[in-house]
Amino acid sequence: MPRSTPDKATARRTPITTELLVDAAIELIESDGLDMLSMRRLADRFGIQAASVYWYVASKEHMLDLVVDRLHDMAVQTVLVEQVEQRRTEDESPDQVLRRFAVGYRSFLLAHPDSARVISGRLVVGENLSLLIEQLLTLFQRAGLSAKESVHAAYVLLVYVQGFVLHETAPLSVVTAGPNDERSTTLNHMQQVLASLPAEKFPNTSAAAADLARPDMPARFAFGLDLLLAGLKQFVESQSKHS
Repeated sequence: MPRSTPDKATARRTPITTELLVDAAIELIESDGLDMLSMRRLADRFGIQAASVYWYVASKEHMLDLVVDRLHDMAVQTVLVEQVEQRRTEDESPDQVLRRFAVGYRSFLLAHPDSARVISGRLVVGENLSLLIEQLLTLFQRAGLSAKESVHAAYVLLVYVQGFVLHETAPLSVVTAGPNDERSTTLNHMQQVLASLPAEKFPNTSAAAADLARPDMPARFAFGLDLLLAGLKQFVESQSKHS
């Protein structure tokens, strides 16, 4: 988790570092959203002028790159170390570890608002991202894929997790459609509209109205992940038959 940022009075007595600025930027993104991040608001956290921030970072784009790298570092610790390395057993198959990695990565992104958006929007290649990629490539190759196929598979898995989180945290998603009462009203209205569609034209949609309006995102995520891993296993088996 990001370290807490000092208030203005304390900040004036505490040396400002790039690391503290990155911590504060992540806190601002998580509390107010990526669009609200600005160098002026960041400077206000430390009781300094906005121009002073540029002693530590070259630009807002540079700051965002540092934020992404820090998020990758946090993902390494909470997903790779805690969910994969510390929980791995000798008899685990690669797909079991891959499933835990994906579930842990989704949980990490959900725990840090707008992190999926900032990570997916910027390519920041460094040691932290490379640690995540290295683990995935190793697991996919252990599962039977070639080096090139493992690259494709790692890309697909990361994009699946990030894209799923982007969808379920989108402002217009029924999952985040306001307070519980408002959300229930939205989902009930959705179900009523779908159920009232003419059955002769929309037989499957109208029949599935209740399930379509019940956004069980963990179940949907798990279903998609199961399909991905099942497809991986089937692909490897078919390749071995033709080799």
